[in-house]
Amino acid sequence: DKVNYLESIHKDDFEEFQNQARLVLKEQKEEFTFKPYRVIFEDKTSWVSQISKLIRNDAGEIDQIYGYLTDVTKQVQIEKDLQSYIDIINENVLISTSDTHGHITDCSQAFCRASGYSKSELLGKKHSVLKHKDSSDLMFKELWGTITQGQVWHGEHKNLGKDGKLFWVENSITPSIDKDNKLIKYTSIYNDITTKKEISELLVTDYLTKIHNRRYFNEVFDLEIKRSKRHKYNFILIIIDIDYFKQYNDTYGHHEGDETLIKVAHALKNNLHRPEDYTFRIGGEEFGVITSDITLEGAKTIANILVKEVEKLNIPHESSKISDYLTISAGLKLVEVNEELTYNEIYKLADKALYDAKENGRNRVICSK
Repeated sequence: DKVNYLESIHKDDFEEFQNQARLVLKEQKEEFTFKPYRVIFEDKTSWVSQISKLIRNDAGEIDQIYGYLTDVTKQVQIEKDLQSYIDIINENVLISTSDTHGHITDCSQAFCRASGYSKSELLGKKHSVLKHKDSSDLMFKELWGTITQGQVWHGEHKNLGKDGKLFWVENSITPSIDKDNKLIKYTSIYNDITTKKEISELLVTDYLTKIHNRRYFNEVFDLEIKRSKRHKYNFILIIIDIDYFKQYNDTYGHHEGDETLIKVAHALKNNLHRPEDYTFRIGGEEFGVITSDITLEGAKTIANILVKEVEKLNIPHESSKISDYLTISAGLKLVEVNEELTYNEIYKLADKALYDAKENGRNRVICSK
């Protein structure tokens, strides 16, 4: 039966079909492939792909246009489903792709929202645009050492959005390798763990001074000892105690004592600038500092700066026998790469050095032998 084919084209696709048909006549290509469009036959809607061929008469004029149709309904549905999945991922999954030099080549809208940057602002940039100043350089060194070997890297890191807002991510970076076993790109999938980290931070933060507490001290101590052995760099523990603090409380009261603990904690933390530096309130008037990958002289310099900066707070302490102002003493233990010492042994050596500092006049640093 003869049918008017134009009448079978879905009304929503008819205008586009006409535009493509006009293009056939304008360009006069011998063969032209239409974009898929919908047709309705016997109340059934199908997607078709059309290849048109021009038939010319003896004068070279277009006499007829033959259209060869292929039912591509299943293919179109698969593509639509795939696009739907891609859209869901784009909107809901934090994902980015970078070249082998670390430049961002693509990223999802979810990643843009989390970072506060638009896609155009991120493309071509390195992920370091999001790096928080507290992020460990050693961690990123380990990251690149892993992925450049074609291995998957998993880890957590702190980021800073365009608006200055902090956000934490759990990151999995997968290298892509071509048929010649050559690295061509890296794909990062992130899980936003900011809320989880905020809750965890409360558990590891000293309620008074807002620096890390004894619980986190034990965690970091164990982690950094293991990491120092793995990467073959030294480990430093500094134990600090406020001089004559009992007398300070007796003279000025416990409220002033608490205020002083806060000031000392901030002075310690604000004078440690490397991502590898950790500050803790271990208990009472005792504080701890853990750092790594530094020489003994460098560690001594850091400890002496802390001692001087606390005295420079100029907190009056009339009950002190060594200064008009509040002071601290510090014991330092540096663990060499080849030293095999346990947690307790390291702590006792640093604590013994602190005791020696107090016995030798206070307001000073003593290093464990």
